[in-house]
Amino acid sequence: METPNYKMLPNQLNLEMVATEMALVNMSPRSKIEVILYHQRNGRIALKADVATNYNVHETAAGLDENYDSNGNVIVLSGGKDFWIETSGRPITLGPAHLIGDALIVSTFTFEDKEYYPLDEPGMHPLSLSFSINDVYVDKVDLEDFLERGPGDIPAYADPASEHFAPELALAVTIHKALRMEGKINPRLNMVDRVDLWLRQNTPNKKPPEIRTKRLATIIGDGKKIESDLKNIKKTKG
Repeated sequence: METPNYKMLPNQLNLEMVATEMALVNMSPRSKIEVILYHQRNGRIALKADVATNYNVHETAAGLDENYDSNGNVIVLSGGKDFWIETSGRPITLGPAHLIGDALIVSTFTFEDKEYYPLDEPGMHPLSLSFSINDVYVDKVDLEDFLERGPGDIPAYADPASEHFAPELALAVTIHKALRMEGKINPRLNMVDRVDLWLRQNTPNKKPPEIRTKRLATIIGDGKKIESDLKNIKKTKG
């Protein structure tokens, strides 16, 4: 097997170049980016940007406070634990990214080894950041590592190039991992509220439709409720 010649690659590769090195052929430009984002969201490859800017932020390690607005909807707040950072063109690593239009949208980022939520100017509400796909890149060393380890198999339901691609199922699996496996967003909340909060944080610029939120929450399930329901079924049969 021929050894890839990485010496010819630049130190930073744009997403088009990354797709070429990943041998993503016979796919639309959007599908190629979606495949790269699948691997990025699963921690296999890091996307970076050097856009110089100031951010009002809150460390993710400190968590967020959960409250209710006047309509009884759950909202998240920083609790006033915010401060400003200036990147000055130094690289930031994007958190889990989603493609909306021609931009990558993230609700977290890492700068100088610390992960942050970006906040609005008053420093209370988490925001999402938008990055042009032209400003995002992958370090050559990260791509080399990714290619040498192998990308792993993409399930057909999560592969934009597959005829069996099911974007809502792929989204449900992503949310399941975040909420049920990683315990993100207060587990004391019911699953509909947790899914609603996740969608607000990760799919910005639009309020998630209630019917979609409930549908995703049903797919993801509530472990304790499922266990209780199974016990009730067994009692009924007994």
